[in-house]
Formats: sequence, C-alpha cells, structure tokens
Amino acid sequence: MNVIVKNGDEYLTLIGVIKRNQNKFYADIEVPSNIKLNDVITNIKGFYNDIGNLTLVYNKNISVSIHKDNPDIYIYTYEANFVISEYIDETKILIKSINLYYKELDYFFVEDKYKIDIENMDTQFTIIQKFKNEILFENDNLKIGYARTAGIKKDKFGHKIFSNPANLNVKFKRVISLSQMFEEIKKIENCFGFVINKKMNLIEINVLDNDNNYHTLIPIFQKQFEEIILDDFNIVDLNSKQLLKDILKSYYEDEHITSAINMFYEYIYNDLDNIFEFTSLVNTLELVLSNKKYVNKVREYALETNEELKNNNIKMNEIFNLISIEQQKFIKKFYDFENIMLRDKIRYLFYKLNDLEKNDLSEKYISAIINTRNYYVHGTKIRNKLNSINMVNTKFLLNNMLYLTIINACTKERNLLIETYKLSIPTVYDNILKYF
Repeated sequence: MNVIVKNGDEYLTLIGVIKRNQNKFYADIEVPSNIKLNDVITNIKGFYNDIGNLTLVYNKNISVSIHKDNPDIYIYTYEANFVISEYIDETKILIKSINLYYKELDYFFVEDKYKIDIENMDTQFTIIQKFKNEILFENDNLKIGYARTAGIKKDKFGHKIFSNPANLNVKFKRVISLSQMFEEIKKIENCFGFVINKKMNLIEINVLDNDNNYHTLIPIFQKQFEEIILDDFNIVDLNSKQLLKDILKSYYEDEHITSAINMFYEYIYNDLDNIFEFTSLVNTLELVLSNKKYVNKVREYALETNEELKNNNIKMNEIFNLISIEQQKFIKKFYDFENIMLRDKIRYLFYKLNDLEKNDLSEKYISAIINTRNYYVHGTKIRNKLNSINMVNTKFLLNNMLYLTIINACTKERNLLIETYKLSIPTVYDNILKYF
C-alpha cells in the first residue's frame, strides 16, 4: 500500500502502512537509502480500513530501522499529532463549524424526555425521545449550542450500541484555520470543565469545512468512550444551565475571567505537583481579584484595614505638605498611596468575601501562605512556611475559595456544587487553624 509524504516542499509516493493504537496513529514508511525524510513530516496521506482515505498531520519521527529483507531500505516510523478523514492540505483547509462530544456533557444535559411504549412490550421495546437543542452563547465570532443526537455504533468487539450523546455545535461567523480550531476547542474544554468542575474527556470531533465537506478528526489526546469511567456527579438542576450561559459570556468577554478560568482548569485538573499547584492557585487568585467586580472593593478594604498602609500614607502626606508640586509628582513615581499587597487580597478573600474569623492565628496563617508562595516563586528566605500537610489543606481551601470567587464574578446563579463548596470553607479553615 502506498502513502503520499510531504517531505519539505516535495511530495513522495512511497510504500507504507497506517497503524492505530487507541487514538494514536502511526505511519511505517519504506524509504530507499538515497532518500532522507525529515524528522517532522507535516502531511502524510494514506488509507485505514475503519476510516478510509485519511491524512496524518504534524507527524514526528520516533524510529528508523533497516528493512529485515533489504539493507538498502529503511523503515521510518512517524507518530501523528492528529488525523483527519479524506485527503486534505492542512495549510489550506478552512473550518465553518465543529461538533464536539465530551462524555461529561451526558451528565449535564439530561433534560430530554423519554416516552416508553409499554402496550407492546411483549413483542417489542420502543423508546421515543424528543431531543432538545439550545444556543448557549453567541458573539460576533461564534455561536455555541448543544443538541442530543442518536445513532448506532459498534464497540471494539463489534457489538451494536445505541448512542445518545450530548454534542456541542460550534459555528464560526468567519472561517478559521485548523490551528485556530484547536485553540477554540481548548477554550471550550477549559470553560465547560470549569463549570462542571471535572477534567473533560473529548470523545469525538466532526468538522465541516468551507467546501461543505464533513471530516472526522482524531487528535492524539482524544479518548475512547469505553475507557472513560465517570463517577456520579450531581450538577443537573434548573440553575446550572443559566449558570453555564453566564460563565460562557464572561469567559468570552472579560480577559481577566478568561485567564483565570484557563489557569484554574489547566493547573487544577492536570496532576501537577503540590508546589506548582499551590503557587498557581495563589497566582490565579491575584488575577481574579484584579477583575472589575473586585478590584475597587479590594482597594477600599485595604485602605480601611491595613494599618501599615494607612500610617505610611499619613507620613507621606506630611512630607508632601513640605515640598513642591513638582517634587510630589517625582515621588509619586516611586510611592503608591494605594499599594495593594497580596496580604490585603488574601485578607479580603478570607474575612470579607468568606466571612471567616480573624485572629492572631489566622494572621500568622496568612503570613505562612505568603512566605511559602514567595519562597517557591522568588526564592526568598524561609520563615514561617507551610509544612506539607498544611499545604495540601491550604490547596483544598484556596481551590474552593477561588472557584467561588470566579463564579461570583460571572453570575448570581447557584447550584448544588457551589453551595457544597461554600459550606465546606469554614470547616476546612477552622481545621487548618486548629492544627496550624
């Protein structure tokens, strides 16, 4: 069987075979000794039984070996970053819309109604389901909706399975490239994963190009349906849908929220080590409190409660009364009358937003959080640092606080998950201080 390989600017037709392991695709290519293939091949066209003609895109060489029967032939093996059905040019194809299926969404969009025909159950079993579709968000660039679909699929043993996935449909107001499409998919995963509060597992991507041709696209990070086992999670209620819509709107319209949700999802759901996860939580917290909903409130709180800042401002005003306006302007380049520190932000988070008890021990705990963060980020001297147990508990506390803080910046809606987080915070906080 032949494959067509784009080696630099040259197209080569060579003997090769396409292999698959789960969602990873490989090309084994027979190459004469007078030809050298590049380490990265952007485009390999071939055939695979279950798909037909397909294109392997952005392929990296993982091995080179000598043909067992001919020493003048080398076997180059490439691993594809993703494959797409039919032969395409990855630099020219333009995308009009995509359909995405994440398994977790089946647990979220479950409001469709079933009708079971019980009169003829002795001879047949009939279920009638009316599928609902709805627009979740729309702006000048795209429209995101969801819809239930149905069909028959086969598992890896060839058994027929009734499929009823909750698909997301994303229509682009202007066609986009493949690379832009993957950026949009990542945004959607981050935002939906944040709302559902789970790592999202992409099961299927279908693409409509600018010529109205449909393609199946399989990236290396895609999962098989049967390999994902989900724990039950209860997030389905009337408020959750509106909550999702509100967060999508904030995500696509507010850069602070976009960055905060991206950081939260990337850092919290990707098995990072304790230190990196801790510092990421603190950094994301600082970012969220810079949002327009919070920034003025944090400033006001700091100016009211930070005695050191108030005393410094009083002294600086006394100095300003003794110098010229020109000298005052010069000094203001180096002194900020509203110098809001990380300590002020954490105090606002603890004492104002979450109404937690303030005492000498809580102030010592806040100092330990700041010292630990500064030690790992800036390499400052170790003093009053969180131990490993306190760090784990602090991560849990900050994670819940941060989640609620982002939610509150986007919407007034509430669901069971949010209320559970809110109720957990005082208990976790008290237990940390008890053993601090």
